[in-house]
Amino acid sequence: ETLEALYPERLEELAPLLADHFAEARDEARAFHYFCLAGEHALRVYANIEAEQYFRAALALATAAQDRARLLKQVGQALNGQSRFAEAVAVWKDAIQACQTLGDYDGVAWLYADSARAASNRGDTPAGLSLCREGLAAAGEARESIAIAALLHEAARVSYFNGLQVEARHFGERALDMAGRLGDVAVEAETLATLGILRDQPVNRQIETLERAV
Repeated sequence: ETLEALYPERLEELAPLLADHFAEARDEARAFHYFCLAGEHALRVYANIEAEQYFRAALALATAAQDRARLLKQVGQALNGQSRFAEAVAVWKDAIQACQTLGDYDGVAWLYADSARAASNRGDTPAGLSLCREGLAAAGEARESIAIAALLHEAARVSYFNGLQVEARHFGERALDMAGRLGDVAVEAETLATLGILRDQPVNRQIETLERAV
C-alpha cells in the first residue's frame, strides 16, 4: 500500500512486486489486478515468458467468466510470442469456448484468426485453413464486423498458401468488401496485400493492387 501511494506513476513497473506482495497477504483482488497489469506491460514490451507467468497467475485467481476468457487469450498471445504455436492454439481453444459461452462472437472470430495464423506459422497450413472454416461457421460469417473481416482475410491468406487460388480470391474479396464498408484500414490493407500476390491475374493488376495496399 505504501508503494502504491508513493509511486502512483510507476505502478506498471512495480506491478510484479505488488502482485507477489498481495498474493502473499492473501489479498486476492489486488493480487489479481497487479498480475494482470504486470502481464499486460510484459506483453507490450515483448517479455513473453514473464507475460505468460503473470497471466497464468492472474488466471488462477480469476472468478469472472469475462476475465477468464480475456486471460486465456492473453496466455495464448504470450505463448505465440515465444513461438510455442501448438500450445497457443490449445489455450486459444479454451478461450474460444469461453467466448462462445459469453456470446462474444467477435472474440470467437479473432481467436480463430489468431489460431489459424499460429498453425500456419508452425508449418501446418491445412490446419490453418481448417481453423478458418471452423471459425467462420462458429462466429457467423454472415454477420458484418471487423473481426469477421479479419477472419475472412486470414482464410484468404491461408488458402493461398495451400495453393487454393479460387478460394483465396473468394475469401479475399469478401474480406475487402466488408473491411471497406466498415472503414477498417488495417484489414483492408492486409487483404489488398494478399490479393495482390494471387496468381490468377496479370502482373499489372498485381502491381496495382499491391500499390493500393501501401
